Amino acid sequence: MTRLHREDRYNRSTTDVERITGRPPRTVEQYVRERRDLFDGRRDDGALLTRPPTS
Repeated sequence: MTRLHREDRYNRSTTDVERITGRPPRTVEQYVRERRDLFDGRRDDGALLTRPPTS
C-alpha cells in the first residue's frame, strides 16, 4: 500500500458518482458544509454532546 501511494496509484477519478446519481460528486468540504448539523456536536434532539473529562 505504501508503494502504491508513493507511485500515486490511488490518484484516480471516475465518473461513477455522476453516472449513478445524475449529479456531480461533492468534496468532503462541501458535504460537511451542507450537513453541518452532523458535525456541530449536537445530538438529534439538539442536546449538546460533551466529552468525558480527560485525566
